[in-house]
Amino acid sequence: MKKLMLGTALSCSLMGMTSLTHAADPTLQDTAPAADEVVTYPYIEGEFIWELQNDYTYDSDDRDAELNDTFAYLELAVSLILNPSFQINTAIIAEPVQDPGPGDDRFF
Repeated sequence: MKKLMLGTALSCSLMGMTSLTHAADPTLQDTAPAADEVVTYPYIEGEFIWELQNDYTYDSDDRDAELNDTFAYLELAVSLILNPSFQINTAIIAEPVQDPGPGDDRFF
């Protein structure tokens, strides 16, 4: 069976960090902190990734296998840093888990 598939992805990433007392964490910086800078715990750090993906099967011997599948992939990662040695991490991912039906296209 001859089957050609083309896939593309467009992604956008948003990263953010915030502290409960708005103080910077020197371990996340490229330069050394100032002598008077105080690191406070706990603080929260997060990242959000959004991708728009398209899988397009454009040439197949089986007509039902030809499809255009456009879908979103979302990922949220959050870390709660309690002290320099202990942190709690979580990740939530949303993506389609079922394929479109035979001969059907899917747009989200």
